[in-house]
Amino acid sequence: MIRLVRSELLKISTTKTWWLFGIGVLAGTAFMQFFWILTGNHMIDLTLHPPAPDPNLPPEAVAQERADQADLASVLVQVASRVYTAGSFFTGVFVLLLGALVVTNEYYHQTATTTFLTTPHRTKVVFGKLVAAVLAAGAFWLFTTAVDVAGGVVYFQLKGYDNQLGEWSVTRAILMNALVLAIWAIIGLGLGVLIRSQVGAVVTATAAYFFGFPAAVLVTGALHFIVDKPWVDKSIILWPAVAALVMTSADKLEPDQPPWWVAALILTGYAVISGTIGTLIMRRRDIS
Repeated sequence: MIRLVRSELLKISTTKTWWLFGIGVLAGTAFMQFFWILTGNHMIDLTLHPPAPDPNLPPEAVAQERADQADLASVLVQVASRVYTAGSFFTGVFVLLLGALVVTNEYYHQTATTTFLTTPHRTKVVFGKLVAAVLAAGAFWLFTTAVDVAGGVVYFQLKGYDNQLGEWSVTRAILMNALVLAIWAIIGLGLGVLIRSQVGAVVTATAAYFFGFPAAVLVTGALHFIVDKPWVDKSIILWPAVAALVMTSADKLEPDQPPWWVAALILTGYAVISGTIGTLIMRRRDIS
């Protein structure tokens, strides 16, 4: 098994894929961190200098509006969780594609026959690819986290605030980001097994990743008009993109939103299903 994993890692590291993805991950991380720093500045300014309440509002509405305004400590934690996991969004799509390419490259370069003749036990081959994809995702997590933390610490220092790394909710968001990327790699591998075409797998994975969240919002919104029940709004967490967002959030995005560990269980379920289906199909499918 160790030789299989090393073989798969060698396939990744000896092609242009890893450094092309590395450049994309670095550019995406820098862009998203800049975006979240700007957003964080706005959130902090609103907390320190809240806008005057609408004079037309009744007193009870004004009181509720002031009660809903977050305190500075809570806002700093929310900003920190986003700044320190800024690389998650674009890294996720590259890890998803990498997981798919680990499988589809075998068919594209016509090396699948050689691979399975060398190791007839297909389950071991799939598991080796899975471990290699997860390790690659871990490497990307370490890289982006180092960039995010370095930039985030400088940002909070310049703002005159503590770096918030001592807050458990911030640390949890950073750690959960590693799990999110590992799961995206596994889902990508399952997708690569289902769609043997390299181009088809890449296009499908990219479209599903970028349009998954908007689609979840639209579908949930449409269902809300048909079935006006609380569980409809909560069901949005069943979408992988939404679950990943919840997992890397320091606090709940909405008051009635399920906690982060529910999102972790849901996303892990997707990984288990993808890995199981991928293994079963690979064991039975004709590789010629």
